[in-house]
Amino acid sequence: MTRRYKALCVLAVVAILGVCFADFDGDMLRKFMLWSDGTDILPATDNTHSLGSSTYEFKDLYVDGTANIDTLSADTVNGQTFVRTLNYQFYDPNVADSQNYATLGLDPSESVGGTEFTGVVMPWAGSIVGISAKLSGACTGGTLTAVAVHNGTTKCLSVTLESTTNTTTNYAVAALDTYTFAAGDYIGVQLLTTGTFAPTTADLVVDVVTEF
Repeated sequence: MTRRYKALCVLAVVAILGVCFADFDGDMLRKFMLWSDGTDILPATDNTHSLGSSTYEFKDLYVDGTANIDTLSADTVNGQTFVRTLNYQFYDPNVADSQNYATLGLDPSESVGGTEFTGVVMPWAGSIVGISAKLSGACTGGTLTAVAVHNGTTKCLSVTLESTTNTTTNYAVAALDTYTFAAGDYIGVQLLTTGTFAPTTADLVVDVVTEF
C-alpha cells in the first residue's frame, strides 16, 4: 500500500467520523439536551430523560447548592443507613401482678385483655428495632417484662422493670433485620408480671419502634 493510498484512507475515515460526530452533535444531542442562555444544561423535554441507569451508574455527584428532588431513594446518608421508622404505644392502666403474656391495648383507659386486640398491622415490610417501658410509679417489688410480639405468637424484643434498678424506665434495641416482619403482619405487646409485683396502682406505657 503506497503512502498516497494510506493518506487517502485516513482522510476518508476522518471525513466519515466528522459526519458522524456532526450528526450526533447536531441532531442526536438536541433530542436529549438543550442549552439555556449558554449557562444551563436542560433536558429537551421535562421529566422524560434519565441521568444514568440501574446498570450504568455515575460514580459520584458533587453539588454546591440546593438539590431539588421530588423522590429520594438512598442506601445511606453520611455513612449512616437510611431507614424510615414508626413508633407505636401500648398501655396498661393499674398494672396487675401475676400476668402471663397478657395482651396490651392501644387505649390508655383500657385494661389488658379487655378486647380481642392483637396488634397494629404493618404497612410495609421491616423489623422491630426498639422497645421501651415506663411506669407512672417506681416498681417496689417483683418484676415486669414487656415483650414485642409478632403475629400474636412470636416473641421478639423485650424490656424488664424491677425493684432494684430500672425501677421506672428501661429500654432495649436490636440491629436492623433481627426481628423481621412482612407487610400485613401485626405487631403487639404482651406483659408478664410476677406474683410479687408492686405497685398495682401504677400505669404502664410501652413503645415499640419499627423500621421499614
